[in-house]
Amino acid sequence: MLKYIYCDEVDFTEGLALDLFVLCNKWLFKELEEECEDYLAESLTVENVLERAQLANKLEAGKLMGSVIQFIIEKMPELEKRGDLYKMPSVINVKVMFELKNRAEKAEILHKKSV
Repeated sequence: MLKYIYCDEVDFTEGLALDLFVLCNKWLFKELEEECEDYLAESLTVENVLERAQLANKLEAGKLMGSVIQFIIEKMPELEKRGDLYKMPSVINVKVMFELKNRAEKAEILHKKSV
């Protein structure tokens, strides 16, 4: 964090981004918090999405939450096979279901317009 404060730069690693994100959220370093959130959202993997979903839920991180939801939808079969879908915070699963419902409704509307 000191490097960011004095030099306005950070060399992110996964662990550093997680730790800094929590600290910045607590101490209201909004600009650095956004950079951390961007990094965490862009580096989602099947292996880390559960941890990041829990963090996004705990810190009410909207951008990370949105990225997690999109990632879950894209990787649902893999996450189900790993058992991670069942470990997700319930609010995440509800948001995933609503997103899938919205997508289905939009697809149905487009289909009706094309007929």
